[in-house]
This record gives sequence, C-alpha cells and structure tokens, in this order.
Amino acid sequence: GMRALSFTLLPYAAYLTGWTERTAYALDPETGRLIWKSQVDNQSEVQMTGSPVLHAGRLYIPVSSAEEAIAVDDAYACCKFRGAVVAVDAASGKVLWETFMGPEARPFRKNTKGAQMYGPAGAAIWAAPTIDAKRGVLYVATGDSYTDVPMDNADAVVALDLATGAIRWSNQLTKADNYIIGCNPPNPR
Repeated sequence: GMRALSFTLLPYAAYLTGWTERTAYALDPETGRLIWKSQVDNQSEVQMTGSPVLHAGRLYIPVSSAEEAIAVDDAYACCKFRGAVVAVDAASGKVLWETFMGPEARPFRKNTKGAQMYGPAGAAIWAAPTIDAKRGVLYVATGDSYTDVPMDNADAVVALDLATGAIRWSNQLTKADNYIIGCNPPNPR
C-alpha cells in the first residue's frame, strides 16, 4: 500500500498553484515528490496568478479569472466569477475557508445576441496577499468588476481575518470600473 508522508518530517516544502487547474500543491523541494494536492476552488474559468503565502501553518491562496477575456464571445453568459481567498492547512492540504469578494451572480439582463448576462462578478485577486500577523489580518487588492451590476469589493483593498476569512473592512478605490474585453468604452451609468 501507499505510505502517508508526514509533513512534519520535512524542514520545508514548496507550495504551488496550478495556472488554470483550481489546484494547490505541496512538493518536497529536494526530490520534487508530491506531498499533497488539493482543489481549492470550484468556479469555472479560474486562473491562479498570485503566489500563495505561507503563514503560521496555513497557505493563503488568491484566486483570479480569465472570464473577462472569455466574455468577448457574445454567446457566453457573462459573468459569474468572484475573486476569492482560500486558506489551506499547509500540512494536509485541507481547505479551511474560502472567502468570496462578492455575492453569487444573478441574471440581470440579456445581451443583444440573447445570451443571459449575470452580475455582480469580478474582483479577481491577481497578486499575493499580504499578512499582518500583529492585527491577525490578510490584505488583498482586487481587480475590476466584469459587469454593470455594482460590486463593492471590486477595485478595492480588502482586509480579511486570518483565522476565519471574515471580511473586516474594504476600501473601494474606483467605483463602477466595469470592463470585459470587447466592451470598450464601457457603458456610461
């Protein structure tokens, strides 16, 4: 049978995220052997561009998206993706919490081709989070909104509780910054 590898035997590990796989990995940096592999998000069109950050036995993973590019297809029912942060136990790969930057998208209109449009969507997190251990907070910067439905945590700095993932505060720097490829300039409000 397969022998379980104890994480505590390793002095360190290499943590990676798959570009489009919604998956995080822990590897033995000396041998390249897989320690664990976990799917950390189940949204479609996910990209993981930001580096995960390790702190106090947890891996904090930012989640971003390719949806604003895919939406160039008029038949695509845009958009449903929500930026997120996922906390993973570094020893086991178990997902401890996932916090989305907005509520689930709902239908709001149909486009000129008859495809159902959804919103709010967007607020992808493209870069690594920042840890503030003293305050017990993780900070992320979010990207634009993908739809005309308002999204308060798009184009914002968002502070999340390290232990629970609860959003402590959000400071939106640009309201109504709605963009998808092929829709330039955006519709005026």
